[in-house]
Amino acid sequence: MTRLTLVEGTDEYCIAGLAMKVRSELGFSMLESTYERAMMIELKKAGFPAERQVTIPVFYNGETLNHGYAADIIVDNRILLELKAASRLYAMHRRQIQFYLCASGIQSGILINFGNPKTIECERYEWINSGYQAVRPVELPSENAASGSFEEWVSMILGGDCS
Repeated sequence: MTRLTLVEGTDEYCIAGLAMKVRSELGFSMLESTYERAMMIELKKAGFPAERQVTIPVFYNGETLNHGYAADIIVDNRILLELKAASRLYAMHRRQIQFYLCASGIQSGILINFGNPKTIECERYEWINSGYQAVRPVELPSENAASGSFEEWVSMILGGDCS
């Protein structure tokens, strides 16, 4: 598993921009389900096919376990979004997206935390040959930055094909 930066021009980059837009409109104090519904609206407007609360099956000795694991959003059957509304991201959140990517067979995932009062947290993960590697998380500007860089970054990201 590799935690990577977002590359401009990719769908993951565009989705991070949509998350920034949702955060700038809703703030940091909503429930996770509120951000999930707002993300679905933005993904649809941007032309991304997406599904909410997609079951992640777990198998044991050839049998499916009834467990209740579900990815928050899967975009185009190839990008898994795990959303949080916590004061910050913790190791358990990172393990969750790692498990979901491994169990689902989806290679790309984005862990998005809307609940940090200072900034949106966004980390991109990739499942690589059934192994885990971690590198630094994505650095996004604070929405409280004096220069207004948060709004500029949102405009820059959404200025491409996903506006």
